Amino acid sequence: MNTRRRALRIALVLVCLLSGMSCTPQVTPVTPPAPPPAPYQAHCSVLCAHLRQLGCEGGKPLPDGTSCETFCIDTNMAGHPIPRDASGQLIPKERIPQIQSCTELQR
Repeated sequence: MNTRRRALRIALVLVCLLSGMSCTPQVTPVTPPAPPPAPYQAHCSVLCAHLRQLGCEGGKPLPDGTSCETFCIDTNMAGHPIPRDASGQLIPKERIPQIQSCTELQR
């Protein structure tokens, strides 16, 4: 019985060697999925680009280097909608390009 097992192992090794295959299992690396975009990312990108286009101070980075987009995302995530209309509601990103001056955003 022992001779039979040994012969089987030798045959298996020979088959692997002759076929050019590796006898070790091949593991395909799993790539983690990309993280979802940050909430408000699209909204804040539109807002900050429009602020810069209008030449508004709010489009520039803060003194500590924080970008307009990061500040906007963090502020909205904290529950303080920007930009907001007179009633305090978040202005939809589709309406942002309709804003004509920096003072319309300073409510």
